[in-house]
Amino acid sequence: MGILELISALFGWVYTICWSLSFYPQAFFNFRRKSTGGTTVDFPFLNILGFACYLIYTCALYWSPLIRHQYALRNNDHTPTVALNDVVFAFHAVVLTAMLNTQYFLPSVWGFEQSVGRKPSRFISGVFAGCITGVVLIILVVASQSQTADPKTSWAWLDVIYVISYVKLLVTVVKYVPQLVYNMRNRSTKGWDISQILLDFTGGVLSIAQLGIDSYLQHDWSGVTGNPVKFFLGNSVLSAFGESTNNIVKPNGRFALKNTAEILYHDLPAAEAQYWESKTIDQSYAVQTTKMTNEAYRFVLSTYIVCENDRGPPPQYQEMFGKTAGSDIIKLSSGHSPMLSHTEKLVEIIDLAVQAAVEGKATE
Repeated sequence: MGILELISALFGWVYTICWSLSFYPQAFFNFRRKSTGGTTVDFPFLNILGFACYLIYTCALYWSPLIRHQYALRNNDHTPTVALNDVVFAFHAVVLTAMLNTQYFLPSVWGFEQSVGRKPSRFISGVFAGCITGVVLIILVVASQSQTADPKTSWAWLDVIYVISYVKLLVTVVKYVPQLVYNMRNRSTKGWDISQILLDFTGGVLSIAQLGIDSYLQHDWSGVTGNPVKFFLGNSVLSAFGESTNNIVKPNGRFALKNTAEILYHDLPAAEAQYWESKTIDQSYAVQTTKMTNEAYRFVLSTYIVCENDRGPPPQYQEMFGKTAGSDIIKLSSGHSPMLSHTEKLVEIIDLAVQAAVEGKATE
C-alpha cells in the first residue's frame, strides 16, 4: 500500500469516527437533562430519512453488481469511490438517528418530561413527503424502460440510486434550518450541543480530502462527479466540478478532446470518423468559463435537437438544456454529429422548424 492509499484509508476512518461521534453529544445531553427541550423534532425526524437514503446509496455502490456495472459504463470503466468506511458510517448513522428519534417521539421510554412541539413542522413534513414521492416516481420511470435500453444513455437503476442520494443532499441542506430559526427566535442555544457541529465539520473536511485522494489515484475526477453525495456531504456550501475526463487542457489556454472519433463521430463509418477527427481543432477553454449574456434563445424561437446516442452530453442533460432555453425539443436517434450521420433527417427537422417559426411570426 502506497503512502497516498494509506493516507486515504486513515482519513476515511478518522472522518467516519468524527461523523459517528457527532451523533452522541445531543443524545447524551438530552439524557442528562431528561428532556429534549431547546431542540426541535424536525432535525432528527428528517435526519433518519437522509441517513436511510445514504445507507441504501452506499450499499448499492459498494455491493450491487448491477449498480457498479452501470456506474462503470458512465464513468470510463472506473469503480465507485465508495469505501467500506462509508457503509459502516451510514449503518451506524441510521441506528443512532433512530435512537435519537425515540427520545422525541417516545419520551416516556427514556423517562423524559413531555416537551411541547413534538410534531414535525409542516415545512419539514412536506420535504419528507416530497422526497419519498420523488423516489417512487423515478422508480416507476426506470421500471417502465425497455429491457433493451442502454443504461449508459437511458434511465437506469443507477439513476434511482442517484435520486436517493440527492434526497440525502437535500436533507443535509435543510435539516439544520428549523433549529437555526428556533435558536434565533429564542435568542438562545440552550439545549443544543455545539460539539456535534464541530465533529460534523471535521468529518466533512476529511471526507472531501479522502474523495480527492481516491480520484487522484484513479487519475480520473469522475470519482468526484460520479459520487456527488459524498462530496456535498463533506461540503454543503461550496460547489466544485471536476474537469471532464474527455478533455486535454493545454498550457496555451486551449483544449482538445480525447478519442474524438469515438465521442463525436461514433455512428459514422470508421474511415469517415477518422477523417473528421483529423479536421478538428483545439478550442479556447474560455468557452467553458465565460458567462453568457444576451443569449439568442431569449429573443427568438428556438429548436433543440436531443441526440439520443450522443457519447458527449448525456441525452437527459441535453433535454434539460433545451427546456431551460424554452426551446421546442426534438429527439433524434443519432450521435453527436447528426449533420454528418443523419443529414437528410436533420435538413427535414430544420425545414420544419423554419416553417413553424415563419408561421408563428405571421400570426403575431
